[in-house]
Amino acid sequence: MFSSLNPRTKLIALFSFLAVLLVLHSFYASVGQEHLAIEIPPPVEPSTPTCTPQEVDLRKNVTSPGEDLDAKYGPTKQLVGAPTAKASDNLRKDRRYVTSGIKGGFTNQYINLIHIIYLGMQSDRTPIIPPFAPDDHIPHEAGIVQFGDLFNLTTLRKQVRTPLVEWSDVKILPNQDTPWEDIEKGRQLETIGCWSARPQHEHIPWTSGYLVRYLGMDTSYTRVPNSARRWPTEKIDIHVTFGALSALVNSQTYGNQQSSLMSSSPILQAALEPNTQLACFDLLYYATSSDVGYEWQSDWTPAWKFVGQYARFTSSIVRLTMGYVKHAFDIQRELPPFIAVHIRRGDFKDHCEPGYAPHACLAPLSAYIRRAEEVRQELHTRGILVGPTDVFVTSDEEDPAFWNEVKAQGWKFIDHSEELTVQKFNKWYPPIIDIVGQSLAIGFVGTDRSTVSMVSKRRVEEWNGGVSRMVKWGRPGADD
Repeated sequence: MFSSLNPRTKLIALFSFLAVLLVLHSFYASVGQEHLAIEIPPPVEPSTPTCTPQEVDLRKNVTSPGEDLDAKYGPTKQLVGAPTAKASDNLRKDRRYVTSGIKGGFTNQYINLIHIIYLGMQSDRTPIIPPFAPDDHIPHEAGIVQFGDLFNLTTLRKQVRTPLVEWSDVKILPNQDTPWEDIEKGRQLETIGCWSARPQHEHIPWTSGYLVRYLGMDTSYTRVPNSARRWPTEKIDIHVTFGALSALVNSQTYGNQQSSLMSSSPILQAALEPNTQLACFDLLYYATSSDVGYEWQSDWTPAWKFVGQYARFTSSIVRLTMGYVKHAFDIQRELPPFIAVHIRRGDFKDHCEPGYAPHACLAPLSAYIRRAEEVRQELHTRGILVGPTDVFVTSDEEDPAFWNEVKAQGWKFIDHSEELTVQKFNKWYPPIIDIVGQSLAIGFVGTDRSTVSMVSKRRVEEWNGGVSRMVKWGRPGADD
């Protein structure tokens, strides 16, 4: 039929058909655009981050909108209510808890407290964190310092996603400056059975005399079974393992672990089995996750990786320390990048290798100078310029000749006697300020086998992306 039409008619029909196609195309295109506008919203412009790179690094756990992890994991949800006269009255029946005594100086106590939290994570128990309390290096008149006064518990709870409470949340405690002789006056004594992690060849538990009295606890101790030890057949093995302790406190046969009473409570002479709701230990400093004893010397220690690195100092103690360090550098402006050097002497002179006198066994200042220069050069290769005298030194050395050598290098340090630090605060604060000062550095040089150096090294490396070295000692030329 189309072929019978004349050419003019054919041309008109073709143009008419094309016009229809054009109209249909425009119609469906407009409908399609309407549908696309409904189904696929326009792209959202990316927002500018409102936090610093360090804060971004801390936000490893994404939270649900509106979720308050501090409230969820804090005392409000973990305890019955406000602090009570007896701890047992404030522990929820549907919760289980874990705590420990403490010993040693500030950093050894810090490690013990981190171990409490890590064991709580492993055993699904709420850690109750004790305060720092006077012991080996700190006299009784210093009183106690609450963990939360120095470490940001809000940040820590959010990062580890584990319930955390302090003893001051649990029960009514004396004021921090209460004299030692008055610490038990007018208080209701509370008896409890705990575990002792002390090895078999020792006959008395580790005792945290000041802390136990401050908490108002009269404690009896049962020795942990051999299965909890790193090497169960070794009677003198000082270490226990987190896994075994977790199994111990959660076992259905909790009270039947082939263990024997080690000591009755000192005041009421109570002989109690270990408490099942509040699992408590005399000391957790020697706990380990493997057959390695002091695993904080290793980069992989889980207690640091899963807990310690998130225990950031509070802004108030950082501000206080910044003032001290700026004064040591004699500047008002922002601190320059600097290297912190921790030179441990003190009781290390009693741990020399056989046959060496202390003056020959302890590393000389020249060893720290050489290591500090190595750190400075490595930082320079990263584009971080540190002046040769931008070095902050902390040490327990009391010899004036030593400090004169430090001054001769142009290195900086805090003179706590001149600053009246003890008079302004207490005897805890000189070591605390020194340690917080170390954490502000971009480079670090420490003393091998010192727990202060071990932990500060980690803070500088992992918090600040810094560089570190450790100086060996024990015999002449140990660090050569």
